[in-house]
Amino acid sequence: MFRLMLNEHSRLHIPRESWFLLELMDNLPLQGKLSETDLERAFTLISSHRRWKDWPSSDEDLVQVFKSLKAVTLAELVDSVFRGCGNLQGKPRWGDKTPKYIDEVRRLSVLLPGAKFIHVIRDGRDVCMSLRGFRWQGESIYSIAEYWSDVIHAGKQAEQLLGSEAYLEIDYEDIVVDPEASLRRVCQFLGEEYESAMLEFHKNAAENIADFEKEKGIHTKTMRAPRAEDIYRWKREMSLIHVAMFEAVAGPAMGIAGQKRKFRGPGLVLPLLCRAFIALIKSTRPMRQRFGLQFPALRRKM
Repeated sequence: MFRLMLNEHSRLHIPRESWFLLELMDNLPLQGKLSETDLERAFTLISSHRRWKDWPSSDEDLVQVFKSLKAVTLAELVDSVFRGCGNLQGKPRWGDKTPKYIDEVRRLSVLLPGAKFIHVIRDGRDVCMSLRGFRWQGESIYSIAEYWSDVIHAGKQAEQLLGSEAYLEIDYEDIVVDPEASLRRVCQFLGEEYESAMLEFHKNAAENIADFEKEKGIHTKTMRAPRAEDIYRWKREMSLIHVAMFEAVAGPAMGIAGQKRKFRGPGLVLPLLCRAFIALIKSTRPMRQRFGLQFPALRRKM
């Protein structure tokens, strides 16, 4: 949703998630000119990456971009790829929305000096409900809670590294409840004028999402304006025991993110009991795997 909002700005465009920057940074020098061998390797890394297939350009488009590159840095190569293959529609500024990059802020800031980083934080319990359906971060509550906690800590480390000039933290709930105020804040951070067209992102959502028909079930809500009921689903749909399990793991990170726990004061007893239960789960995992045992509660739906 946030990506689509920014894409309606006349000067901003964020293509589909790239992910291939990880491979580029792992295999090529972050600074200094790239050799011909480096360029050949870069082309292979991008064109063979499974996420490249989601981009709006073809392999031939990528070939043409690389043909124009000579004695460039990795930053210049990346910029050329985004401009030549990211369907920027003539817009001067591009961005990237790849969740894993929260762990790569240090390297990305070296690779792309002057880049701005926006960290959108959603209530962890709602994140848990969403991710559990896809199993991208496991299917247990504690595994998702651990993932969310790691992301929050990574964001705080990025904030300390970059400072307020290059790092902005914004709550997903604020974007939903008051999108104009949130987008004005984002535009001010980026040094851009606010444009009301960003509020109408849902009108062009289908054409701005690759394979929309295939992924319609995931992106249905992008076809309309955000609503208040889109946030804090956990209050209506998450059982108390599952909330307690999440907070038992992610409670400290929730405090860092400024999110209020359901269980406070005397109510902390339940999360503490859940924490003991989680410790039992982890300690008995080898034995359970050996004998094919599973705790029934871990398979139960929210």
